[in-house]
Amino acid sequence: MEPFTGELVIDRSPTEVFDFVADERNIYDSRILHSEKLTVGLIGLGTRFRSEMASMGRTVSMTVEITAYDRPHLVATTSRLTGMAIHSTLRFEPTGTRTRLRWQSQIDPAGALKLLSPVLGVLGRRRMAPIWTGLKRTLERTGDHVSLGDVPCYLAAPAGEGRRPGVVVLHDALGMTTDLRDQADWLAANGYLAPAPDLYHRGSRIRCMVQTMRAFSAGHGDTFDDIDAVRRALASRDDCSGRVGVIGFCMGGGFAMALAPTARYAAASVNYGTAGQRELSRLGEACPIVASYGGRDRSLRGAAANVERLLTEHGVDHDVKEYPDAGHGFLNDHAPGETPLWAAVAGRYAATAYNQPAATDARNRILDFFARHLED
Repeated sequence: MEPFTGELVIDRSPTEVFDFVADERNIYDSRILHSEKLTVGLIGLGTRFRSEMASMGRTVSMTVEITAYDRPHLVATTSRLTGMAIHSTLRFEPTGTRTRLRWQSQIDPAGALKLLSPVLGVLGRRRMAPIWTGLKRTLERTGDHVSLGDVPCYLAAPAGEGRRPGVVVLHDALGMTTDLRDQADWLAANGYLAPAPDLYHRGSRIRCMVQTMRAFSAGHGDTFDDIDAVRRALASRDDCSGRVGVIGFCMGGGFAMALAPTARYAAASVNYGTAGQRELSRLGEACPIVASYGGRDRSLRGAAANVERLLTEHGVDHDVKEYPDAGHGFLNDHAPGETPLWAAVAGRYAATAYNQPAATDARNRILDFFARHLED
């Protein structure tokens, strides 16, 4: 089978990139659930790890051994899982203060899997680039995982000194994902303190999802308490101006709509968020709202027009737009492996897919709206 090759540039030094990659316990592939070191001593030639990986709805165990180690220039590994071995070689080349990462991987199937070599080749080639793109995203992040109001969050902060407005970032039904951190990083890059709370921190994703939906239906509960705890902790920080907005996506967009009338936020960004009669009936008390919907989203047909009409009737400052060629979730670019089967099935009905032109326009509108309402 022909090897897979590629390259990309990471805005970190070769030593930083090498040390991060050589330690398999640092997870950047969205399919890896857990990884542990099996051997004792410093990481080097012969070091072995065991990882658990999500694959086609089940968990697969894999061992990884370092077969070549030349810090910070080259590291090679052999990963073994049922029916195959994967041999990978990574080279780290300085380019100014950054690193050019070149990779080469080859799948070596055994037994009956040899008959599936063409299929494995196609699947493997599709998987390689997202893995190393995930590494780039992870290493170039500016945020930290912290606790705000006893709620675990990913907190992205702008560079430089001074007090900045804040934006609480509320995730969709998938929870704390690569995309959620990207959303917080985007806001931080544009001057906002952006905590993204993990609203599923109280247990398993399914259990927490059910509890979160119940809280939304009731209009109160642990999820609302967690969001408000993060908001209060954010507003009290020395680097926060005290003006706080909220942005949400899908499920989080519904919460952003529900929170807009609470007088706790200076602006709300609602992205394809659902709204019940209770939320809609309170829009006359809402803070300024910028809302975005997809015209191909069958689950929210007519929502944009309804929200536009109500906000206009109540005289609430707003910017509502529906993108005809976009579906549900068009602002969310989820990494491969982070979308479970149930979400993929539901997404077909709502035409869920990232849409770059619509996302770019929506982000520009959101930033313009936040600039008017959050900045001094």
